[in-house]
Amino acid sequence: MDISLARKLTRLGIGLALTTALCGFLPSCAADTASSGKAQQQKALSPINTPAPAIEKTNLYHKGESIPVSLAIPERSEAGSRDEGEVSYPRIERSIQLPNSITRDDFFIGALEVSSIASMQERLGFSFDENGDLPTGYSYALVTYKVKSHVGLPTSYDSGAPSFAILNDNEGHYTPVGTPEPLWRNDWNGQNAKKYSLFDLAPEQEIEVSVLYALSDEDLDDPNLIFVVDQGYGTGLEGLINVKAFDVTSQPQS
Repeated sequence: MDISLARKLTRLGIGLALTTALCGFLPSCAADTASSGKAQQQKALSPINTPAPAIEKTNLYHKGESIPVSLAIPERSEAGSRDEGEVSYPRIERSIQLPNSITRDDFFIGALEVSSIASMQERLGFSFDENGDLPTGYSYALVTYKVKSHVGLPTSYDSGAPSFAILNDNEGHYTPVGTPEPLWRNDWNGQNAKKYSLFDLAPEQEIEVSVLYALSDEDLDDPNLIFVVDQGYGTGLEGLINVKAFDVTSQPQS
């Protein structure tokens, strides 16, 4: 190598090293270097915001449809078929206070006890107070639907079976939310507490059922809220196998 060229490269190397060393003492240079390094690090660590895929709801029932259900027939001991009756699409009314002149005294007998309030708080993480008021972030949901019998015999329908849930995926797995059974039902005569959830139907009669639930506002606003009418043999972990549920994302209405 030419000696003069070697000397030039040596001086250049010394100059670069000196500049790098001095940069630490120069505020503007140090700031630029730190800013550049931070930007590169931020760019490397920034996540890709990919929206979660929408859940398909092809296995659900929708507005205008009815769900076939089995009814209890006292005159028959064996289990019935699932087309003995049907449940119509529900109307859901949401309120932060007890609706339609319902009072806490109208709740199912177990809900009147202080121990039941404590148990509800422990199991669900919330409960109503002595006046029936719910904590902030929770609401009542009054659910009204019709039950039609197709049987020429007296039957009964269990209004305690349906409940709210959140659909988790396209396989139909769901998570139950809110009170697992209604706190109140219409047309209760107050006689036999063991039959609180049962509605009697005359042969081929159609009746209107109104039941009251409580759940969080977050669940009520969830785009994957469903109303499970017939749990079949599913538990939520098995998916919607033999489970029948309404897509109620167009509700509830205040």
